[in-house]
Amino acid sequence: MWFLTAIFQAVAQAVTWVLPVSESGHSAIFHDFSGRFSGNGSELTGLVHIGIALGIFLVFIKLFVRLFGEFIAFFKDAFAKQNPFVNPGGVRRFMFGTVLGFLPMVLLLVPAGKYGNVYGLFRSMGYNGTLLDEGVFFALTGGLILLALLQMKKHGPQKNVDWYAALILGFAAAFSLPIAGLSYMGVLFCLGVMMGVARKISYRFAAVSSVLTLLVLGVVEICTCVTYVNIIAGILAVVLSAAVTYFMVKLMLWILHEGKLKVFAYYDFALAGVCVVVGIFELILR
Repeated sequence: MWFLTAIFQAVAQAVTWVLPVSESGHSAIFHDFSGRFSGNGSELTGLVHIGIALGIFLVFIKLFVRLFGEFIAFFKDAFAKQNPFVNPGGVRRFMFGTVLGFLPMVLLLVPAGKYGNVYGLFRSMGYNGTLLDEGVFFALTGGLILLALLQMKKHGPQKNVDWYAALILGFAAAFSLPIAGLSYMGVLFCLGVMMGVARKISYRFAAVSSVLTLLVLGVVEICTCVTYVNIIAGILAVVLSAAVTYFMVKLMLWILHEGKLKVFAYYDFALAGVCVVVGIFELILR
């Protein structure tokens, strides 16, 4: 049984994380209809998140190597008493942006009473016995996709991720991570494009941010879990989620190049409609 669960969860989470359709939103729908949500952490979920991070890393491994090299060069310049912030190249500016954009995620660790922290507080809203709020956020994700497509059609000047765009994207990442119905990578990509960042750079920013976020999230989920998985099923989950993620990211890169995002907006709107209708009935029947 664990093997089937590992396969299903690995594929489902990888596909819904990479595509702009919200992993957490689909998880909320599954738990709502199955009635299986208990609020307890799962080791399998943490392992799958680490596998997804690995898959994204493998696609962009050259970028990560360049960013690491630039990170080392930054400190070398600082120790050599050279100003590392003067006329930075494109890779260094991107590195500054990813580091700056990750800082607002610390807000999720702020204590929040019985929920533990802000992340736990927002996360609890995704499993509150009704799908109404998920429907709203699915619709918001779809709307962001359409707005990003409009910006892409303008063919205006495109830029790198500057400091204020990185901060805005960082706060958007911190908000979208625990909110069911919002797509983490989708929100970051769409907002980046809407702020004039080149679509290629926007997606790379979302990818790099995802790897860092998923690794931290996965480790935390494993360390705090109460539901465990046997070692073979765990390895299967990591390998399968990494493989599926690798091919899904490649697919998304092709979709972005061709500008064929509209189908995901329609999917999000359709799912939003279903969630809102179901959510209203759930409220009435309470």
